Parts: sequence; structure tokens; C-alpha cells
Amino acid sequence: MKNELQTMRLFSPLFLHIYRKNEWGDMDDYREDLSSGEVLEYENKILAPIQKEKLSSEGERGLAVYLDDDLS
Repeated sequence: MKNELQTMRLFSPLFLHIYRKNEWGDMDDYREDLSSGEVLEYENKILAPIQKEKLSSEGERGLAVYLDDDLS
């Protein structure tokens, strides 16, 4: 049954770190780690650039089109 289509999903955790501007308008030297709840506030700002880079040639499979034949 080698030709049977299987679905495999690979997940990787997302950790968001931000650098805030200090009182002089420069980027702070220390990063701030955001909680999961705080990350949701940035959802649209994260998803918009991802959608912008999405190629129609990738279709529904997204980046999976670039996998080796063994994995695809």
C-alpha cells in the first residue's frame, strides 16, 4: 500500500520575543518573552507576512511540496 495517501503534520512551538523601544526611541538591549496569551495579540501581524510569501504553486500542501520523495 505504498501509494496510499497519508497525512502527517509536524508542529514546532512558537516562542515570541520582542525588543521594546526605550525612552530615547532606541531598541532595548534586553528581549521580553511573551506569554501565549500575549502572543495572540500579534496573530494578524504574524500571519500577514506568512500569507504574503505563500506561493500559489505550493497549493494546499504548502511547503510540503519541497519534501523528499520519501516523505512526500
